[in-house]
Amino acid sequence: MITFPVTPEAFTAYQEQLAERELMEREREATAAWVEGFNLSYEDGLEQDTDALEDSLAKMDELITRRDNSPAVRDILRVCRRWIITAWKQGFHDAEERSLADG
Repeated sequence: MITFPVTPEAFTAYQEQLAERELMEREREATAAWVEGFNLSYEDGLEQDTDALEDSLAKMDELITRRDNSPAVRDILRVCRRWIITAWKQGFHDAEERSLADG
């Protein structure tokens, strides 16, 4: 499992491991572009900012439902939506662990 925050290189390597192949340059560039958003979602989770998560998901849902997007683009957006949630949850859990550790 990937741990956030993450570098574009580490996230790309993880994606290549999951896909069991090297990503094409265009895929690498797109993947790297999304990492910043995933890391921001992690930060929102650290802040336990549910409004930011809901806003991000609403924006993703809007993109996913656009009729001019191909099925492949919608699939990619759905995967990115799941990564936004995963990163936010990791941040949320990290914040809870820090809070417990601080007593």
